[in-house]
Amino acid sequence: HYRADPKRVMAVGVSAGAALAAALGLRYPRYVRAVATHAGIAYGAAPSALLARDVMLRGPQSDVEAIGGQARGKFGGVLPVPLLAIHGDSDTVVSPANSVALVRQYLRFNGHPAVSADTEAAAPPGAMPNADCTATVTTEDGRDVTTQEWRINGHLVVRHVTIAGLGHAWSGGDGTLAFNDPRPPDSSQLVGDFLTDVLPGGGVST
Repeated sequence: HYRADPKRVMAVGVSAGAALAAALGLRYPRYVRAVATHAGIAYGAAPSALLARDVMLRGPQSDVEAIGGQARGKFGGVLPVPLLAIHGDSDTVVSPANSVALVRQYLRFNGHPAVSADTEAAAPPGAMPNADCTATVTTEDGRDVTTQEWRINGHLVVRHVTIAGLGHAWSGGDGTLAFNDPRPPDSSQLVGDFLTDVLPGGGVST
């Protein structure tokens, strides 16, 4: 309707918006070609609304990997849908365990063997799978940022970024606003870099 390039549509969100972005990727992969979450939760992690807060604090109470596998069976012809998951390791509102579950869900969704039940190399349930590559850099003000990536045939399908000391806030945001941390890294830049790496033509258009 708005003449958007259908191959370059990405869903991005933080907290509840991140949960929605993750859901859009699994439910509508024909329209959402990549997903970026900040302090996100895997799709279907809470069996009911009553359990949602407990899931936020402790992690999923449902088999989110199975949900990813079911979505793969339904939409496999339009995959992959790459995921960028950013999370602060000091987040006390949405536990980093949810970010691990989200990574595992999208690895299963995209068919990466790190979480396949059919390979001995698959990581045990609840553990962060062994990444294809890992790198840690330290920002100018001393904050460690660890990036893990998983690829299939050389193509990036999941990137996970852990930011040391970050709570429930958008990193690199406007410090005068709620749920923003002005310290680096700049999460908006992380999202832009991810777009460049995974979408046809790269870059961001608005």
